[in-house]
This record gives sequence, C-alpha cells and structure tokens, in this order.
Amino acid sequence: MPPPTEAIFKTIDQKDTSDLEAILEQDPGLVHARHPNPDLYHWTTLQYAAAKGNLAACRLLVDYGAEVYTNPMNTYPPVLQAKWMKHQEVVDYFLTEIPDKADGTHKLGITLNLAAREGWTDLVRRHLEADPLAVHQRGWIGDTCLHWPSHTVLWTKQSFSGDLKIEYEYTRTDEADQFVTILYIQATGSDEEGFPKDISEWADKRSVPAMKTYFNNMNSYHISYAAYGGDAVEDDFDYIRARRDMPLLKKGLTNTELDPDVFQRTGLFAPGVPHHITIIKKGNELFMMIKNPDKEYLCHWVNDKHPGITEGRIGLRHMFTRSARYKNFQVSTLRSF
Repeated sequence: MPPPTEAIFKTIDQKDTSDLEAILEQDPGLVHARHPNPDLYHWTTLQYAAAKGNLAACRLLVDYGAEVYTNPMNTYPPVLQAKWMKHQEVVDYFLTEIPDKADGTHKLGITLNLAAREGWTDLVRRHLEADPLAVHQRGWIGDTCLHWPSHTVLWTKQSFSGDLKIEYEYTRTDEADQFVTILYIQATGSDEEGFPKDISEWADKRSVPAMKTYFNNMNSYHISYAAYGGDAVEDDFDYIRARRDMPLLKKGLTNTELDPDVFQRTGLFAPGVPHHITIIKKGNELFMMIKNPDKEYLCHWVNDKHPGITEGRIGLRHMFTRSARYKNFQVSTLRSF
C-alpha cells in the first residue's frame, strides 16, 4: 500500500468522498499533505482537489482545516487551479461561499494581482476600496497587478493555410532585461468546448492576455525572440526558442520545444537597431533569418515530435514591459498551379 501521504490523493480522485473522510478521521493532519509528484508542484490536497474539479472533496478538506489560500513560491492557490482547469462551480465555491477563509485577500478569496490577471474587475475594485496600497502588491514572480493586463497580442484578420513566409522590420524600443517577444504562427483554437478553431470567436476570454490562456487553448507554433527569463539578467544573455503549443496534452509548455531547442547569446536586438526578420514555415520545418546592419543570424527548427500546423492566424505578442516598432509586415503563401 502507498504511504498515507500518497493514499490521500488517490481518494481525492474518487467522486465518493467516503474514503477521503475515513483517511482524514484516522489522521486529520493528512489534510496538509503535499503531492509527491514534482510535476504537480507538490500541490496541497486542496490544490489537487480544486484542479480535479472535485467540489465535494474541496468542501470536506476545508472542513478539516485545509489552508484555503495556498500560495507557495512555485505555484498558485486552489481557486486558480480550478479556474484554469475550467471547474467553475469550484471557483464559485472559493469566491462566493468561503472568501473570508482565504487569508491575505481582504476576505475576497484572491489577491489583487491574481484577480487582475484573471480580469475579475469587480474583485480588483473591491480590493482597492479596501486598501488602495494593495496596488503595489506583487506575486511570487514579482508581478504587479498591471503585469498580466499589460501583455498584448495583435492578430492578423486573415487566416493562412499551408507553407508560408513572414517578413517584417522589428526595432526594439524597450530596454527591459526580462520577459519575451513572441511571434505566433498559424494559431487555431483547441476545438474543445468554448475554444473553437477560429480564435476570433473567443477573443473575450483573452481580455487579459495571460500566456497560459494561449498555450493551454491554442494549437500554434510560437517563436520567442529578443527574449529573457523571468529574472533580470546581468550579462549579455538572450535567447530565441520555438515551440509547438499542445493544448490537448494539458501539460502547459512541458515538452513543447522544437529541436534544436534554444539559441542563446545571439548578440541581436539592441534597442533602436532595425532588424529585418524573415520566417519560413515549410512542412514541419521553421527557418528564421535575422539581419541587422552588422550581423546575420539563422535559426532552424524541426517539428518531428508533434502533429504539424497547417492553418491559422499570425500574431505578435509583447509581454509586460516589452515594446517595439514594426514596419512592412508581409505574409506570403505558395501559389497553386
């Protein structure tokens, strides 16, 4: 038999909570157990139940004293686990039935910066009414309440099919040393409920353009460039990376990188320097040629692990603090004879 700290998570997988209640009666301290799987960020029992959409288990765990607003340094509280896994009745439970149990949230059920991330404007307003200084609150990645709403994505109106070439001039206008610029190539919705292939039909769900909303719900190639990590860099580090977003796997960005993965310390994209960018998508291959007055740089990736991308819209994304000027944006497709 697995140890009790593992067994309790197996009981949460069951709709019937009798086994969960029995194990808690035997050892109430197990309500604070953490999942042994690092891929699940060592979630608490309540985070796990919320992500699974098991409302009955959530109620029982809270009755046994589970910490409602778990916000450790590498993951997010139960209410957001439920939101991201589309379990609305569980979200409603945390925000409307027990918000007063969420410590550090002004009894609103979620902190200001995360309410802003989800676009919950009424909760944002109520936070500011309760404490105007909460506007300076930061999350565990250093994100302010303006972080996620300040992301932006611009999409083509047209959808493009087959092989294509994308060309434009890119001039960076920020001096940031964090976060990324992204080009989305032929993006379509996952076709799951609420996320049809035509992404324009669910634009309202991207009013706050958090990254997770895109890679969890879109099939697309995306190239990160003029890119840095979430922490400020102190040397000449930057990177360029291509991914094939795989929403149906429900693993976020895990294993979505295209070989040969990442190009680092490119020496490109100094602020104010125009760069001519050409991207060619041919079959399962991506090519990216970057030219500035002093340098030419070629990146090449092969998608030999995931289904191909054949149609969709082109998108330009700036994360928080990132800005640039674009000129002469052109998309070309092969003519059929």
